[in-house]
Amino acid sequence: MNAYLKKKPGGKKFHDPLAACCAIDESIGTWAEVELHCENGQWGAKLAPGSKTWIITDYDHNKFVETLTAY
Repeated sequence: MNAYLKKKPGGKKFHDPLAACCAIDESIGTWAEVELHCENGQWGAKLAPGSKTWIITDYDHNKFVETLTAY
């Protein structure tokens, strides 16, 4: 982050609050182990146990908001 801020002293946008909150509290999200793929420029995922690639397929909105707004 230090190297990034040297090039962009204005800072970095907070572009994925849900991912940030799930990094703080994994129980916010419902996770699935998947394989990602791209067809005709469209990204998708299919269940793939053992892939070690996890995505959030659903989340607890109240827990998300509580985590996002906690001080």
